[in-house]
Amino acid sequence: IKAFHGEQKLQQATLMYIVSQLMSKTEREELQNTFIALDKNSDGKLSVQELIDGYTLVLGTKERAIEEVKQIMENFDLDKNGFIDFSEFLLASTNRKKLLSNENLQKAFKMFDKDGSGFITGDEIKLILGVGKRFSEKVWEKMIEQVDQNKDGKISFE
Repeated sequence: IKAFHGEQKLQQATLMYIVSQLMSKTEREELQNTFIALDKNSDGKLSVQELIDGYTLVLGTKERAIEEVKQIMENFDLDKNGFIDFSEFLLASTNRKKLLSNENLQKAFKMFDKDGSGFITGDEIKLILGVGKRFSEKVWEKMIEQVDQNKDGKISFE
């Protein structure tokens, strides 16, 4: 599981789980207050302009803010709707090194490993990521394939 790359659905689901379940109440409240302050029209999502306005105050120049917001939108607008919702904001705002600690990765791995076998199978990924979605078997196989280092059709923690 440690081998997966930036834009993959499995990594996104793992990070969202870690952020939503393992962040301290204080950290979450601080980020929620920041989100509310940035959300000028109170629609529950941050537009590119709201982000640019907020980052201009922090970074000092609009040019630097535009560059930062461009990176945020590319990396954290997971549903590609042109806005950053609160869960995407949490993901963008957390300290990835702390977030991806061995302990947190193990907890997330256990969330996917429904049968406790020590491996994650395509069926287990379907249970977590496939709720309400209709994907072909090839999609699930491809997800496993992307992180299955020993090519046994399962994902191990190592």
